[in-house]
Amino acid sequence: MKIWRSGATLAAALGAVASLMTGVHAAPQAKYTELDLTALANISYTEPLPADVKARRIRPLQLPAWLTALNGKPVTIAGYMLPFDINAGSVSDFMLTTHSTSCCFAPPTGVTEWVMVTMRGSREALATQDLITVNGTLSVGEQFDLAGYVSSVFRIVADSAGLESAHR
Repeated sequence: MKIWRSGATLAAALGAVASLMTGVHAAPQAKYTELDLTALANISYTEPLPADVKARRIRPLQLPAWLTALNGKPVTIAGYMLPFDINAGSVSDFMLTTHSTSCCFAPPTGVTEWVMVTMRGSREALATQDLITVNGTLSVGEQFDLAGYVSSVFRIVADSAGLESAHR
C-alpha cells in the first residue's frame, strides 16, 4: 500500500482516477488558445442569401481579424453538446452550442452560436447534456449546403472533448 506524502501527488492520482471513470482523456491545456463561445455568438454576422451563394457572388467574409487569425490553430472552447448520432453512449460528430438542449424553452441559435465538432480519427466523446470542453484545431469560414444556406462558420477537429476539463 502506497502512502501519499504530497498533496500534489494525491491530486494528480485523483485526477487520473476521475479521468478513467469518465472515459475522458483531455489533451494538455497549455498548447490550446482559449476561445469563448459566447464571444463567437456575439459576432455581428449576416448570412448571405442562398441565391447569391448559388450565383457565386463573392462578398468579403464578415469576421473579425482576431478570429480569422485562429484559423488552423489549436483552441479550447466550452459549450453544450448537441449530438448527431449516439452510438453506445458515444459520439464522433456533434454541435457545440451556447445553450443546453435539455430545455425545450431554449432560444433558437444563430449560425455563430455553434461550432461543428468532429472527433479526430476514431476518437469519440461521451454523450452528455452537461457543459463540456473541446480541444482541437479550429477552422473559420463559411460552409454552405446544397441549397446555398450557411451550414457552419466554425468547425473543430477535436483531439478531446469532455467534462473533466470543462470546470477549469
